[in-house]
Amino acid sequence: MASGSGYRHSCAVSRDKETAPGRRRADDSRRAILDAATEELIEAGADRASLRSIARRVGMSHQAVAYHFQDRRAVMTGVAIDGWDRLVERTVEALGNVPADAPASESPIAIGATYVRFARENPALFPWMISSAQAEGADPELIKSGFRIWQMLQEAVTRAKTTGWGGDLDPFNLTLLCWSIVHGLATLDRFVPQDTSLEDLLRTLGRAIIQPAPE
Repeated sequence: MASGSGYRHSCAVSRDKETAPGRRRADDSRRAILDAATEELIEAGADRASLRSIARRVGMSHQAVAYHFQDRRAVMTGVAIDGWDRLVERTVEALGNVPADAPASESPIAIGATYVRFARENPALFPWMISSAQAEGADPELIKSGFRIWQMLQEAVTRAKTTGWGGDLDPFNLTLLCWSIVHGLATLDRFVPQDTSLEDLLRTLGRAIIQPAPE
């Protein structure tokens, strides 16, 4: 994917000249376009999504959509960024639900389970998020959005390491191992029974692969 300068430009259209109500309307329009583009992604696929089809879904003219997003690539980049933002929000919520007295390893487990659930619930969006962020020339804002999940996982793993979890692995390699486990589960989810507890599965994998903290 080429650089999404059109996306960055589109999100800054005359903001300094807009009134507060005008900004709200612009934000509402961008939100509606992203929602419509996500629907188009789900039903038609990323390659077949077009500005005109997205405009029809949202009830705007093609020119109105182009006012907010320079081209199709900018819209679809925005969809991927929005997906990562939603995943971050879900992850923050999951971490907030980890009891304060829980073992430190429960935070990486919460992050991993949230990641797999999000992929399971968004079978069209999730692959687009991944492929867009990894594409050559990917938009810097998109890369930054995707990197936040890695940062959250690395912080949780580093804290768990202080309790002895992970044995002799350094925090970076331990984070990479954890990421590989959860991303593998996310991409192979159709082989995982839907009634399986993701948290229990991740704990089992952790015990089998990662040295637990000493008793």
